[in-house]
Amino acid sequence: MNICFSITDINWQLTKDVFEVVASLATVLGVAAAGYFGFQGLKTWRWQLRGTEDHKLALRVLNKLLAYREAMVQLRSPTIWGYEYEALADGGKDWDARRFEAFVGEYTRRQTEVTKFRIELGALFLECEALWDNTLDELFKSVFGLEHEFTMYLYLHLRIINPAFDEFSKQKYQSMIGTRRNVLYNTTGNDDEFQAELNGYLEKMQTYLKEKLVT
Repeated sequence: MNICFSITDINWQLTKDVFEVVASLATVLGVAAAGYFGFQGLKTWRWQLRGTEDHKLALRVLNKLLAYREAMVQLRSPTIWGYEYEALADGGKDWDARRFEAFVGEYTRRQTEVTKFRIELGALFLECEALWDNTLDELFKSVFGLEHEFTMYLYLHLRIINPAFDEFSKQKYQSMIGTRRNVLYNTTGNDDEFQAELNGYLEKMQTYLKEKLVT
């Protein structure tokens, strides 16, 4: 009888030890599984959050690019409406002087609008570089090159038509502008090389941004 009890006690002790090991192992596996799924959930949450941030930033840049493009189109518009000739109300000067002042004033207003959008884009490009890379900033260099080309052409053109300049000065500026392509006004159809180049560069930027909208 004592032998039976001893064997039983030994078996029970062994069983208890086995259960404790199994329970400990299950606990470890449970903690590991919880940690794994928790990590995977955190990764998914971070990915979703990143996707939302990318989407919002891409939309902001896209909208600003469209505003910049429209401002550039207006900048090269050959039409200046009557309300844009505010300086013509000053009757103390002759017609040519008043007309030139109005012309300069309108182009100053248009260029200010373009500059505003360009500066705002520059700030957004810094955000893009922090989240993604500097692709947009590099692509925009070609766009800014076109804007600079227009600015220099306008600079020479305004001196040629300035009634306060003598003919010698005007001829000097005329010879300088003659070496450049005429980008002053936009044209209809497919013969506007300047606008086609601008649209091409902007479309590359839009393609890059649209990829961020679907990731």
